[in-house]
Amino acid sequence: MCLPKKQTSNQLLLQFQGMIAEYERAQILERSRRGKRHRAKQGEINVLSGAPYGYRYVRKSEERAGYYEVIEAEAEVVRQAYALYTRDGLSIGGVTRRLNAQGVPTKKRTGQWERSTVWAMLRNPAYKGTACFGKTQAAQRQRINNRALYIGN
Repeated sequence: MCLPKKQTSNQLLLQFQGMIAEYERAQILERSRRGKRHRAKQGEINVLSGAPYGYRYVRKSEERAGYYEVIEAEAEVVRQAYALYTRDGLSIGGVTRRLNAQGVPTKKRTGQWERSTVWAMLRNPAYKGTACFGKTQAAQRQRINNRALYIGN
């Protein structure tokens, strides 16, 4: 079956526009990535990532760049969580239960502490004065089938 000439030219035009849009999207993503990397190398912080518990973001001004400021009450909670985990030997669940039992407010001031939140806090390099950028990268998903698991046995 042959399509009318107008319909095929419309489809071709639509495909061409889609191809150009994909190229432009890739260009925008690459420029954005390079800009973020450049700012990170200059020591600027990434506002989009959000301030960790215990810090508040202070906006940039004419005089200085944006920075994180310590919230002392929350910083004490972080110190307590580290002490409970390292010095007292509590598990992540134990630290979580202790914070909830003491009624320590979370970052959003609603709800209770979750194990995943406490674990993320204890692993966050920001609390030891280190910040990282670009530590993850996109990769193709690797499929694992059951046969591959038994080949070594």
